[in-house]
Amino acid sequence: MPRLRNKPSISISGVRRTYRDASLIIIACEGEKTEADYFGFSFFLNSRVKLCIIPSKDGRSAPAHVLENLKQEAGRYKLTSRDQLWVVVDTDRWPVETQLSKLLNARISRIPVQLAVSNPCFELFLYLHFADMPSAPVEDSRTMEERLRKRLGRYSKSDLIEEDYVPYIYKAVEEAQKTVYGQDGLPLNPGTGAGRLVKSILATCPVSEREMKHGMPVSFS
Repeated sequence: MPRLRNKPSISISGVRRTYRDASLIIIACEGEKTEADYFGFSFFLNSRVKLCIIPSKDGRSAPAHVLENLKQEAGRYKLTSRDQLWVVVDTDRWPVETQLSKLLNARISRIPVQLAVSNPCFELFLYLHFADMPSAPVEDSRTMEERLRKRLGRYSKSDLIEEDYVPYIYKAVEEAQKTVYGQDGLPLNPGTGAGRLVKSILATCPVSEREMKHGMPVSFS
């Protein structure tokens, strides 16, 4: 089941509504655990936006399947111009020509599907919480995971610890802004569009609300 964070007082699960008191961000993920855990951090909960996080299931993680998951979930709601649709995928397993190209320029109910693509993998974005953007291409996802584990001292794809990452979220977003994108709009190695998604989520939350919860005002350059 998709994870609907910070449910409003009137349930919207499985029901089309003409009124909603908050915008909706639906995030379909390639992974079954890591990305969903990250975007499920309590830090992202606020009264202005509801996050609906859809992890992959049963190994069906190809971009076409992730996009289909997004379409199915989006079909449950009466989307408005305030809502956002995101796909979170990596490049290490999916060639642009045969897989990732299926995501480019996709739209659902006239709303563009935005991409948070990481090259080579989502662990790069996690790594940026603790270090600068690598100056040279990263060989593969295993190498990136080893770097993250060495920098953090621990790392498990199935057990992200929120307290490890929250103090450095703004740093990660700023480092991710160093990403260079190719003509196809996808990040070159090393690079990640995950920072764009995080920045978009945080932009919907009143500064005073975040300060009360975490003492961390917005500070993006």
